[in-house]
Amino acid sequence: TKRGEVISFDLRQRKVRHTVKAHEKNIKTIALSPGDTYLATGGLDGDVKVWDVQQMNLHSTFLGLHPAHKSLGGAALVSTYGVTGTFFTHDYLYSCGADGRVVRVAYHA
Repeated sequence: TKRGEVISFDLRQRKVRHTVKAHEKNIKTIALSPGDTYLATGGLDGDVKVWDVQQMNLHSTFLGLHPAHKSLGGAALVSTYGVTGTFFTHDYLYSCGADGRVVRVAYHA
């Protein structure tokens, strides 16, 4: 959400299962791991976090992977922030950010 929350919803029972404050700023991207065991969130704060899907417990935190980036946009200084994409493979989590980098980190199930 725009408040940095992740809301887990049970479609069969039509009710909210979990609400967690994942990031201080907006969440820009989410990804599910193979087997749907973990959820990665990436936010404007530049952090990537990995959550256990069943209980929505924090599994791993990767702080500041994609910090603020400033550049000239015409006559003005333009700031871009945070994580813009996340993707899981069986052994790695990839993230890309407004800083123009792609970062690979290992995560362990």
